Amino acid sequence: MIALVVVAIAAVAARLAAPPVVKHYVNLALADMGEYTGSVTDVRLFLLRGGYQLRNLRIVKLNSTSDTPFIEMPTMDLSLQWRGLFRGRAVGEVVMYEPVVNLVQGEGASDQQLGTCFPLSSIPWLC
Repeated sequence: MIALVVVAIAAVAARLAAPPVVKHYVNLALADMGEYTGSVTDVRLFLLRGGYQLRNLRIVKLNSTSDTPFIEMPTMDLSLQWRGLFRGRAVGEVVMYEPVVNLVQGEGASDQQLGTCFPLSSIPWLC
């Protein structure tokens, strides 16, 4: 009985510690993207469906004179299919909510904003 209680406490502690650890790992991976860097403010795990949710994803270009981020989105859902993982495949789905992609032209002090891409209800992507 004591062993079961210890295992249950360890499982709960691991589940509580997992989101900050995953957030740290995701931020490390986003920080090391060559000419770009990024960050997230929160990560939520959904173990039963094999997914996680990134909150406030922001990707910016390094050494750019523009303060405008390249990509911003409030929420991104990523999920993997357990069946595919058990067969040695990574099959998943990515859903992005309200992504904004900003395009900037030129290098140096003459950077100009080309436009903003955003989703509309009737048109999948309008840029």
